[in-house]
Amino acid sequence: MNLPVLSIDVAKGKSVAAAFLSYHECMYKPFPFSHSNDGLHQLLAILEQLKEATGHDPHVVLEATGNYSKPIASFFSSYGYSVIVLNPLLTHQLKQKAVRKVKTDPIDAIRIAQVFYLQSPQPQIELSDPVQQLRVICRQYQHWTGLYGETQLHFRAVLDLLFPGYDKAFHKVCNRTSLELLSRYPTPKELLDADHEEIISVLLSNRRGRVWNESKLEELLNIANNSLPDLHAIRPRKLFSGTIFNCLRPIRTV
Repeated sequence: MNLPVLSIDVAKGKSVAAAFLSYHECMYKPFPFSHSNDGLHQLLAILEQLKEATGHDPHVVLEATGNYSKPIASFFSSYGYSVIVLNPLLTHQLKQKAVRKVKTDPIDAIRIAQVFYLQSPQPQIELSDPVQQLRVICRQYQHWTGLYGETQLHFRAVLDLLFPGYDKAFHKVCNRTSLELLSRYPTPKELLDADHEEIISVLLSNRRGRVWNESKLEELLNIANNSLPDLHAIRPRKLFSGTIFNCLRPIRTV
């Protein structure tokens, strides 16, 4: 395969590129460039030179490095260039075959071009903008729902020390009413010392009716009377639980 190639070894903030007219002919030896408007437009100029010198549209080849490589790949795709994103295992296999095991960015930029010429990988399929945006949204949703689940687990661990048995009163301790109640009365003593009408006013936000909530109040008071919290950890745990409240509340009210 004797097509022109711009190979890029991607790193954070600054990467290394090399330009090849063919497998045996290097136009630009590996050089660093910054992830900036000027840096990337410098590469666009080199791509134009490759096209003029060979009469073929050049390929842009780089390794998949997560968030570092995606902006660069999308940049060149937006200019109509064929972008090939390599599995890092391919360059790693080539590196293992080398007699001298050397890890430098310039050499890695050359290896990336060698993988292209020797294995003829296919360009990545260009997805439509709506599909790409949907993928980003789905990844973010999965990330935040996972983080929310972890926060709930930490919250329950703190609750078991501050107010043991509280979870018996609520099927979902992270629902809006339960969180509001705990933010005001995070320990058994504070609940027992509180005015019953104030507690009822908080419980009524669940729209269950006064009779049902009076029964729930009696259940909570009974739990509080028999609860055995960790007295030595109440103050620091209360401070920590306040931070968790702030994390849980916005998600529940969206």
